[in-house]
Amino acid sequence: MTIKIPLGFNRTMLEAGLSAWEYWQPEKQPHIGIAGNSGWGKTVMCKLLLFRSAQAGARLIVCDAKGDDYRFLNGCPGFYDALQYADGVNYAAKILEAHQTGKNIEKQFTVVLLEEWTAYINILTALDKKKAEALKNKLSTLLLLGRSWGIHIVLSAQRFDSALLGPGGAREQLSLILQLGPVSKEAGPMIGITDRSQLSPVFERGMGHLILDGGAEICPFIVPKVCNFARLDEAIRQAMLQQIES
Repeated sequence: MTIKIPLGFNRTMLEAGLSAWEYWQPEKQPHIGIAGNSGWGKTVMCKLLLFRSAQAGARLIVCDAKGDDYRFLNGCPGFYDALQYADGVNYAAKILEAHQTGKNIEKQFTVVLLEEWTAYINILTALDKKKAEALKNKLSTLLLLGRSWGIHIVLSAQRFDSALLGPGGAREQLSLILQLGPVSKEAGPMIGITDRSQLSPVFERGMGHLILDGGAEICPFIVPKVCNFARLDEAIRQAMLQQIES
C-alpha cells in the first residue's frame, strides 16, 4: 500500500484559489529535511507531520533537543528529551540492527523526528567529540539503510551542513526538503538551491519552498494553519501512548 502523508499547500495554486496539497510519499522520498531559522514554523510543520504519520499507522520516535516544544510527550514510549536525545537515536539504530540481523523481520512504518539536530550535535561535539562522531555515524547509517525496513528520518535544523550529518553522502538522502522562511546565500547550496532569484518571496510564518531531489523540483509552499494546538498535541500524545516499545 502506498503511503501519502499530507504536508501542506502548493502556494502558487493556493494563491490562484485552488487548495492543492503537497504530499510526502516515503517510498519515493524516504527521508525529509525541515529547515529554517527560528520563528518560521518548523515546529508546527513537524507536529503536523507526526500527527499525519500517526494517522497512517506509523510508529513514532521523537527526539527533542530543546526540551520545550514536546514536553507534552513526557512519559510516552518513543519520546526522548534533551538529556535522552542520543538514546533516541540509538533506539532507532537498534531497530535497524534487529532487522539487519534477522532478529526482527517484520517491517513497520517508522518515523523518527530529530528536532534541531545540528544544534544538538554541535553542543555534543563541544562536550564529547567521540560520542558526537559515533552518533553522526548512526544517523548516516539510518539515512543510508533505513528505507529498506520502513525507517524514515525527519530531520529538523536551521541548516544542513554535510559535516554534521555523518559520512557517506548522508545529506543527499534527504530527497524532500521543506525550507521555511528565507534562504541565505550559505544555506542555499546545502538544499539544492543555487539561484535564489528563482524563489518566491516569503513574508509570513509558515511560508517557504518544497525542494525535491536536490533541487530538481522547487515549488512555493505554505504550512497549514493550526486552529487548536492543544488538540494537536493531545492527538500526538495519545498516538504515542498507544505504542509498545520493542
